[in-house]
Amino acid sequence: MLTHFKDRDKVKSWSQAIAKRSCHRKACVAVARKLAVIMHAIWSDATFYAGDAAATPTHTS
Repeated sequence: MLTHFKDRDKVKSWSQAIAKRSCHRKACVAVARKLAVIMHAIWSDATFYAGDAAATPTHTS
């Protein structure tokens, strides 16, 4: 997410700020934890994640 992901995302910009003030390793651990929390919330609530506010959610029924 920190190195290979090219699109804009709230988690990526958040993690880059952590990497800037701390170190890359701590930012990687923070991203892993944040993604685990997001994935658990998605799994629990059956919701979706839109990382960019400009992105439109896709809903398939």
